[in-house]
Amino acid sequence: MGEGDHREAKEDGMGELRRLHNGGYVMGARGGKRDVALCRGSEGAHLGRAGSGNVPALCEVQDETVAVAAGANFSLAIGGKGEVYSFGLANLVGQLGRQGDGASGLVDGLAGFEVKMVRAGKFHAAAVTKDGALMTWGYNKYGQLGREVSASASEGGTFDAMPGRSWGPWGGNPIVVSVACGAYSTLAINVLNELFTIGFDRCGGEMPAEGAPLHPARRVRGVLEGRAIGQMAIGHNHWLAVTFEGEIFSCDMRKTKGEVNEHGELGRVATAANEVAHVAGGLCNNDGAPSDKQNCELPAYHGCDY
Repeated sequence: MGEGDHREAKEDGMGELRRLHNGGYVMGARGGKRDVALCRGSEGAHLGRAGSGNVPALCEVQDETVAVAAGANFSLAIGGKGEVYSFGLANLVGQLGRQGDGASGLVDGLAGFEVKMVRAGKFHAAAVTKDGALMTWGYNKYGQLGREVSASASEGGTFDAMPGRSWGPWGGNPIVVSVACGAYSTLAINVLNELFTIGFDRCGGEMPAEGAPLHPARRVRGVLEGRAIGQMAIGHNHWLAVTFEGEIFSCDMRKTKGEVNEHGELGRVATAANEVAHVAGGLCNNDGAPSDKQNCELPAYHGCDY
């Protein structure tokens, strides 16, 4: 597939209510005049507003919100001009992308960038700019930021509170069109519709040693070689990838086969750890192969959440 032949990854539709790991909810809107995100959850500054978290109410973020993301006790929102705001508790590993914590604040390290997508992991975050730059910040113990950082975290590992660009390698093309964040890993799709993994994830081959100065992005090859990836989602221990033909592939990121697919989350029989394999039937039929590739539509965004 040539550089000029790429197909854009389908963006997630906003406006749906998303359940958070802490029992709360967050909802954003896309298109037209938007209010701020609608938030619900346990009490705390990660809601971006004061008062009880048991009743949905508008977050005190800014006048216009186009997208939101939620991590472990911190939240992110994209404003109408592509600026990013963060709010949350205990900013110990830089997950807010700025100094301080609590009330909503501008992620000033992204000033000058127009951000089109933002995602939150457990204690790290990533943003994709209009120009295709992948910006990361927060906790980096397992190299999930995909770049060199030096500040030491009290929990072990390193972190960076200042957003910085993750350069790849990206298969010769550093333009990123989509990103997803798990607990300690990051997935990204480049402009050639190739899937890359960063951090704690053995699906992309053997990981660098913990504490190595740089954990670069690794392309997921094998069965995905030559397939155009249009969408992906990542959970705590596994991820899913969807091709433009409607095929679903899944992988468990852990090392030991005995831990893999404990709850059937891979949607298939797991024969080995770290195996990227086809989820039989995909979205088109039940015999393991799409029956009509032209009619196999790329699904709406699905997030496993970490």
